[in-house]
Amino acid sequence: MEIEHGLADVNTMRDKFEKLILSAKLPNSDELQYPELTSGLAQWMGYLFWAPCPDFEIKDHIMSLADIDVPVSLRDLENEATQQELWKHLVRERLWKKGRPLWEFIMVNPTSDCNKSKSLIIGRCHHSLADGWALFKLFTRLFKAESLLEKIPTMNKSSVVRNSSSWRTRMSQALTTAKLPFEAVDLLVTLIMNRVAVPTYPLESKDSLDEPGLVFATEKVGRLDGMKQLKTKLGVDFQSVLLAGVAAGVRDSYVRACQPIPDNVVTVFPLPMPGHPNKLRNHVSVGFILLPIGEPDSEERLEEIASRMQKLYRSRIVLSNHFQLRVIGSMPLPLVRFCRKRSRPSPIMVCNWVGPPEALYWEESQISDVKIVVNIPFNKPKGYAYGVSLLTYDGNVDLGVIGLRNFFPNNQHPIKFNERVIEEWDQLESVICT
Repeated sequence: MEIEHGLADVNTMRDKFEKLILSAKLPNSDELQYPELTSGLAQWMGYLFWAPCPDFEIKDHIMSLADIDVPVSLRDLENEATQQELWKHLVRERLWKKGRPLWEFIMVNPTSDCNKSKSLIIGRCHHSLADGWALFKLFTRLFKAESLLEKIPTMNKSSVVRNSSSWRTRMSQALTTAKLPFEAVDLLVTLIMNRVAVPTYPLESKDSLDEPGLVFATEKVGRLDGMKQLKTKLGVDFQSVLLAGVAAGVRDSYVRACQPIPDNVVTVFPLPMPGHPNKLRNHVSVGFILLPIGEPDSEERLEEIASRMQKLYRSRIVLSNHFQLRVIGSMPLPLVRFCRKRSRPSPIMVCNWVGPPEALYWEESQISDVKIVVNIPFNKPKGYAYGVSLLTYDGNVDLGVIGLRNFFPNNQHPIKFNERVIEEWDQLESVICT
């Protein structure tokens, strides 16, 4: 997070966090709202649970850049390449301490910590702590914007399950439930049979087979209004518009690798579930579709994506996946690892980070820019190729993509990927919205 004016004072941040977050309680209760922030993961009989840290000190989790072990070469943050190296160091090399809280804030000021014209607040956390929706709720409380909570859109309940007392709706729900096993089997067979892999490249000499390195790029898309207009004009959901751009970027990857473009590639995306608890939780589901990258026409490709998304929404698969994730998450750790080892990652993961629709503030200064970097949970290519994320904040959109060097052999490849995605959205808007 970039602060427009002023300094990111460490002591101010510690005081605010203690008062607004660590001391926060659930409505009409004496129960702490965020007990996980002063707890670490512990294991008993193979089960993971949050155990309070009796020696928790906030100074260990809110620090300045000068207080942490970072190479001097990564402190020149006016250089964009150095910024990227610092982000990679923080997400890939700075490890969590066993049994300690899985979060921290690093305050960066231009006067003392580094060569940077504006102050930064860098937040890190492990995904086991919370999903993106819960984190944004926490940030709105911390950065003077609790009134925005109701304005942040979430998944419509009717997209997951329809509640109605009419006999026709009940019959429809019963029919949908009866079809669920067949739809689930059909989906799984389709996904399993699709073995399409994203093009890879030989590793450079500085990379090793065990740790090929991480490459990512972010790009400002512009205002959100254009994408919303495209969504409204076509009568499709926002996720379909997002996936249409990603499909163009993936197609371009095959073209640049001089490889034939396959008909489809498996794509997975997290979906927020309605009724998110007012706590730090992972309250999400996942959806899968075959992304029709083989279709050469942009408009027909978007229409096909929207059709497949509607089929997914009409089924109960999203709801079923949500409960499956909860079951897997409650299993002993050895079983979780067993399931993970035998699962095949999707080549493409697309995350739509729906941030605050209005600006957040640090003291009296606006937070002018927000970026997200998500680590890849693999050291070697195991099928997972691209992690694509779209972040909306204050009416603006940022696009990011991350991957191992097997898929992005140099820093220009993810930049070209983002450019092609944005170009696709611009072309669709110019054709459909004019």
